[in-house]
Amino acid sequence: MKPPLRAIAFDCYGTLVDFGDHGFQRAYDEVCRLQGLPCDGAALWDKWMDIWRRLARQPGGGESPPNGPMLVVEGRPIKGPPPAFRPYRVEWPPHFGQCFDELGLKGDPEAAYEHVRRRLAEAAAFPEAGAVVEGLRPRYRVALLSNADDDFLLPCLERNGLAFETVVSSESARVYKPHEAIFHGLATELGLKPAEIMYVGDSHFADVLGAKHAGLRVAWLNREGRPLPEGVPQPDLELRSLSELARLLEVE
Repeated sequence: MKPPLRAIAFDCYGTLVDFGDHGFQRAYDEVCRLQGLPCDGAALWDKWMDIWRRLARQPGGGESPPNGPMLVVEGRPIKGPPPAFRPYRVEWPPHFGQCFDELGLKGDPEAAYEHVRRRLAEAAAFPEAGAVVEGLRPRYRVALLSNADDDFLLPCLERNGLAFETVVSSESARVYKPHEAIFHGLATELGLKPAEIMYVGDSHFADVLGAKHAGLRVAWLNREGRPLPEGVPQPDLELRSLSELARLLEVE
């Protein structure tokens, strides 16, 4: 018997806020245009993710990739001692620098980071996000858990009028999804057992794999109808839109 479901926790970017892979590509395209670089956002994004995958294959490799759909990120720890933590404000500028070097571009890494950080802070929520969160509040405690620095996550939530009892960022937890420690930290903040929490997210790796491994229930927001990759456990619920969540919870 499952324990009663007491809380619903949401991922932010790509789930409640309309900024996933496409958002990063648009922001990277703006970086190229603003800096006069002979490159487009798609090429810069592809290089960015290529470097992340290479780093992740190395022992003690780089920090977690940006939010949004993540196809394959090898070697990311999900249990045991969390890897050394660096917030995105520390991690991203040198990563941009490596991207520029490998693409043969004379870009400004700090300016690129600051532009993307600003875009993340200004990003708009999906139209239905606020109503979905507020509709759950009478029956459940609502929380948010995101791989994000506080200096762009908190302004984004405030700008969109999204309020939560508990907000856990990777920066405040000092660990990134999919590691179980960030999900267990959320449970501790709420004073609940992991199985009493359902986590709603769009990433099959960071959200479905990470939260299921940590013992939470999972609602996978699969807007594009993607297949679940081999090795990723089945979510408890699968959604094509946020608006389906309340209806599916009735039969969960």
